[in-house]
Amino acid sequence: MAQGFGYQVAGVEIAGPRRDYIRKMGISCEEAIEDLPSPSGVNCEQVLEHVLHPLELLERIARHLRPGGIVRIGVPDVSNVPERMSSGDFHRRLNSVAPLEHINGYTSKCLEFLGVRAGLKPVKGHTDDLADCSTLRGSIEGYVRSQARSLLYRRRMLFQKPSEA
Repeated sequence: MAQGFGYQVAGVEIAGPRRDYIRKMGISCEEAIEDLPSPSGVNCEQVLEHVLHPLELLERIARHLRPGGIVRIGVPDVSNVPERMSSGDFHRRLNSVAPLEHINGYTSKCLEFLGVRAGLKPVKGHTDDLADCSTLRGSIEGYVRSQARSLLYRRRMLFQKPSEA
């Protein structure tokens, strides 16, 4: 999707067949972030809940990110799972904890802690809708994002790598 909006896109995938598929789609994809040129931005959407050592991954991303670069993290929100599970419609409420390959759960405090430990600085006062709503494209992007968020409970946070002094 980012490529369609004019961004230069590259990916990281540890599974060989998936990496090959991504490359067939015309997207540069490597096994490790260190194998790519240093990015100015990383979108880590729906990844950390699957990773055995999330702090180590964020540290690797932070080391490879350009100074001043941005990391956007999106994970299922587990801050009030018990309440959601008991509020009816059990199957729909499972989105934050299922499928079973989700081995980690995050709250805002937890995400902030991980980012800071990895050497990143939280971007305060950001919104999930980063699009410029003064343009038609920005308005459409903002609407699509808001609709997607209403379907799943998600926690998002932005971090910035400090600029080198």
